Amino acid sequence: MRRPARRREEQRVSLRLARQRPDRVRARERAEQPEPAQPEESPPWLRRVPWAHIGTVVGAAAAIGGLVFTGVATFYGAEVSKDQLNQSRDDTERESRDQAMRITYWEEASWDEGGSIHVINRSPDPVSRIGVAVSAMPLNARVKHLYYLPLKNVPPCSELVFPEEEITPLSGKATHVRLSRMEWDVQYLRFTDRDGKHWQRTPVGLSERHRPFAGWPEDGFLYHAKAPKEKAVTPCSDHRA
Repeated sequence: MRRPARRREEQRVSLRLARQRPDRVRARERAEQPEPAQPEESPPWLRRVPWAHIGTVVGAAAAIGGLVFTGVATFYGAEVSKDQLNQSRDDTERESRDQAMRITYWEEASWDEGGSIHVINRSPDPVSRIGVAVSAMPLNARVKHLYYLPLKNVPPCSELVFPEEEITPLSGKATHVRLSRMEWDVQYLRFTDRDGKHWQRTPVGLSERHRPFAGWPEDGFLYHAKAPKEKAVTPCSDHRA
């Protein structure tokens, strides 16, 4: 009779333990769960850094850098524009002088055939209102006089030759004395180009004039008895073609 009572007692103990085990497991699980990590505190010196001021300084430096970059870009842009403007002006001036640069003259001195004046037009367009200023002095005189040899025009791509034997003054003390019996040299050449601009060429350069070759010369005109000799010249071209 004692065994059944003992079994019933064991069953009650087992039932009591079984009821208490889940609470213990949950308690153990709660005890084993790690606590959430706390954020590490920054060092004291880092908290003392004035971050707001530093941000302001960095922003100001960036703004200054942007202004400097913009200024440099603007400067170089202005320099490029200036160079382009100067180049455009140079091209315009070169184009305006294109024909005038192709008009020239030279003097020929020859013991066999005598001297002569050569006027050359290496452009494909005629030049007009030409005047050759010649300084001349008779062999037995001491004073030179300035004479003008007027021409109507010089054809395109041509050279006009005026022998000194056929040139004489029309007035003054040396009237009707041939140029071949004088000491002479060309002082300058004046002409009007295809655009109506007036030019003067000297032995040292070319310059534009505001007025054409006009008016009475100081000592009169030169007269050439025969038509000048005309020769074709090469090369003769226009850079704009």
